Amino acid sequence: MRRISKWYQDFPIKALLVCLCFWLTACASTSANSPAQTSAGPVTLASLTQQDVERLLIRGRTMQHQVAQWFGRPQGVSENGGYQFWNYTESYRDLDAGKSGLVTLTVVFDSNRLVADYDFQANRYTQRK
Repeated sequence: MRRISKWYQDFPIKALLVCLCFWLTACASTSANSPAQTSAGPVTLASLTQQDVERLLIRGRTMQHQVAQWFGRPQGVSENGGYQFWNYTESYRDLDAGKSGLVTLTVVFDSNRLVADYDFQANRYTQRK
């Protein structure tokens, strides 16, 4: 009986590992482009959806410094009953596309500087042509 070389015997395992590496690379590059997955620099409020905000702001887990990293310095800060409220507002207008809107985000932090709650409102308008 003819003996098969060692490399050929290991081929299915090597092929599986190569495929796994490609798959992991593809997943990493896809999620890096999502606003909700970004870890570098501010995100514009106008580009966010409710689902993006829900993925970013996890009650009891997301920390205050992460919110500052994503959205920048808040335009308004207030405190009440041991909670701190950060307010963000962004309006936009694109005359060429006929789109405009107002997006607001209020993030509530507890005494441990963790997200306790949030409110995201996106009012988007499209001009009829």
